[in-house]
Amino acid sequence: MISAALTRIAILAALDQGARVIVCDMDPGHMQVLLSKTTGNLPGRVAGIVAEMPQIAFEPNSFSAILCSRALHFLNWEDVTKAVKSMADWLAPGGKLFLITDTLYTGFWARGVVAYEERKAAGELWPGFIPDVTMFLPEQARTKAQQRHLNPMDPDILSRVCRDSGLVVEHASFSGRSDQPDAKTHAGVIAAKIS
Repeated sequence: MISAALTRIAILAALDQGARVIVCDMDPGHMQVLLSKTTGNLPGRVAGIVAEMPQIAFEPNSFSAILCSRALHFLNWEDVTKAVKSMADWLAPGGKLFLITDTLYTGFWARGVVAYEERKAAGELWPGFIPDVTMFLPEQARTKAQQRHLNPMDPDILSRVCRDSGLVVEHASFSGRSDQPDAKTHAGVIAAKIS
């Protein structure tokens, strides 16, 4: 998720339009915080599921929209492919998928941009994959529990994965924070299920 606040804004906007919302997070604590801030006067319209991608499953054609924000880059490429294919299956015809991932153009990972761009130019499908993030982190940021790999992406990669899953890409771009709108902090795509 970009942040709990931004996710809450997206949820509240959907609820304002009459939607029913299912929130999914792998951390029960994160889920509880988010639900506590969105369910006040909305009984039966917001539900939470604690699960991890790509193991989570829903019925085909059951969603009109799916937002997956700042989660895919924690998966390896096989699981990204499985997760996006599953999301495409869960969308009803005409439904839209909104994906946001972190990129290599920010934070500790920016040191790997030159190698990333070289691998991408050489045709590698997953040029941003970092098998061991500790090589980028200062000593004080390394922890035993930390996930070892990271898979930062760009709009081209997200678009390819969506097309490979049978979706039509409507928009793909980089984005930054509100105070740095031209930064390449995140990659995003909007894709639609036509049939």
